[in-house]
Amino acid sequence: MDSKGTLKLKAPLLVNGVELCELNYDFDKLTAADMIEADKQRYDDTGRPALAPIIDRATQLNLFALAVEKTGSAFTHEDMPRLSYRDAVRAANLARDFTSAEDGDGEEGEELDNPSSEASEDGAVPISRKRSANSDT
Repeated sequence: MDSKGTLKLKAPLLVNGVELCELNYDFDKLTAADMIEADKQRYDDTGRPALAPIIDRATQLNLFALAVEKTGSAFTHEDMPRLSYRDAVRAANLARDFTSAEDGDGEEGEELDNPSSEASEDGAVPISRKRSANSDT
């Protein structure tokens, strides 16, 4: 997934008297402060915090708007509700793909040691179950 690009709008949008047919975005320019801002905007918009921001559509749309703003576009978070449904879904999917993508540098994530699980030769991991003192089974 490219962290920079252009979303060609299916339905052009009028922003500050200019018709936008595409939105350039750059997720690489986002910072931790932008992540916090996207969550804050989501709360301000809906009155509820996101339970899982990485899969929350409102947070994804806010992240996309911030990634567009980073390119110097006149488009802002306040313009987001006016995007067509189809364009909004595409924008949210771009943010989702960015937030869920691996680093892309060819290195795999650090493996966590889990001494309590031992896989068999076929890769199966045994599941142990403890009974509680109050358990009927």
